[in-house]
Amino acid sequence: MLRVAFASVALTAVGSLCLAGCPSSSSTYECPPGQYYDSNAGTCMGGGYQQCPPGSTMGPQGCMAQQQCPAGQVFNGQMCVQQGGAPQCPAGQQWNGQQCAPAAGGLGGMFGTAPQCTPAQPLDPNSTAAVSQGLPVLAQQQAPGSKPVGSALAGNFQAGQCLEMQVTLNPGKCYTAVGIGAQGQEVDVHLVPGLPSPVPLPPLAQDNSTGPMAVLGGGGNCFKNPSPFPGPAKLVLRVASGQGMAAAQLYEK
Repeated sequence: MLRVAFASVALTAVGSLCLAGCPSSSSTYECPPGQYYDSNAGTCMGGGYQQCPPGSTMGPQGCMAQQQCPAGQVFNGQMCVQQGGAPQCPAGQQWNGQQCAPAAGGLGGMFGTAPQCTPAQPLDPNSTAAVSQGLPVLAQQQAPGSKPVGSALAGNFQAGQCLEMQVTLNPGKCYTAVGIGAQGQEVDVHLVPGLPSPVPLPPLAQDNSTGPMAVLGGGGNCFKNPSPFPGPAKLVLRVASGQGMAAAQLYEK
């Protein structure tokens, strides 16, 4: 009888302790990755103690592989970014503060977010007939009835070099720019603000084509001067890759 009484007292004591600190049958120690069970709160809590294997790090959904990034970049849990926080953009593009955008060539750093590039060797458009004669044909295909603004812009380019010319954009007019280069070149044409600015300004318009032919504002999507007054601008011709002769021309309709 003494043994039975002692066992009854022991079970009662254990039951009292569990009521104070043991998890109920409905609670569990199996928490989501990155969390732990807090016995005081009776629930899973964040800031877990889970140790991740070497080469991985704790993320929102648990352990995840830590991507190896190029020099000067860090992994932010989703992608490799520059030390300053800007994502690494594909070749030929750059971070403009909101997204990766095509890198427009510029001279003197006056073309907004575009990197600087050295000037190419300018040439007389008449001496580059094999290239520049294709400009009117391409323009009539992309902007029928348009007329050339000034002369063509032509030069002998190395990869990454630019040429520019000053133009005036008249109100109510529609503008298309075309560029042609040699096979193997990546030719880009841009319209950029024509006045110096103490702060970077984005390009007014730029082509989104690839290869040796560039078209800005073609196919009925010509660029219009948003101002009711004539505005200064610059036509920029850039050869992003490849070398040789290239030419560009601005057309107005």
